[in-house]
Amino acid sequence: APCRDWRQELGGGGRGVSERRMAVVGWGYVGASRGAALVEQGHDVIGTTTTLARCAELERRGIRPVVVDLADEACLTAMLHDRDRVYLTVAPGGPDRSYRDVYLEGARHLLASVGGAAVSRIVYTSSTSVYGQRDGRWVDEDSPTEPVSERGQVLVETERTLLDGARKLGIVATVLRV
Repeated sequence: APCRDWRQELGGGGRGVSERRMAVVGWGYVGASRGAALVEQGHDVIGTTTTLARCAELERRGIRPVVVDLADEACLTAMLHDRDRVYLTVAPGGPDRSYRDVYLEGARHLLASVGGAAVSRIVYTSSTSVYGQRDGRWVDEDSPTEPVSERGQVLVETERTLLDGARKLGIVATVLRV
C-alpha cells in the first residue's frame, strides 16, 4: 500500500513536558499492548499496519495509524523523522513473506530509514527461540544463542544486525526476547 501523507491527515499537536513521540512498527499482540500503554502514559504514538482494515482499531486506541510496508524506506523515513523511540514488534506476514523478509530485511530497512531522524532508541521484540535449548535448562540473557531452527537463526541474525546498525548510527538498541 502506498504511504499516505500522514502529516496532513493527522495534524500536529503540542508536546507536553513528559510526552514523547513514539512509533510502534508492527501491530500484532505485542505492538497493540505496547501502543496502548504508551498512549495511557500520555505519549504521541504512531502505529503501523500493512492493511487499511486495521486503521480503525488503531484510531479507537488513540494511535495514529500509518499503512506501510517495511520495504518502503521513503515512507518509513517520512514517518519516523520526528519520532524519539521506535518499537519494532513485527510478526510474520502471510504465507508469501518469509521470516528473512519480515525480520532481517525489515530491520535493515528500518535502520536505513532512521539515519538523520530524531530516533534515539529502538526496542526490538525477538524470541526465546534464539536459545535453542529444549531440554528444560534455565536460560537467561547470558545463555548462548544456539537456535536449532532456521527461524531462530534468522532472529539471531536480525538481533545482531539491529544492534550493530543502531550502534553505528549512535542509537541505543534493546532486544527483548519474549
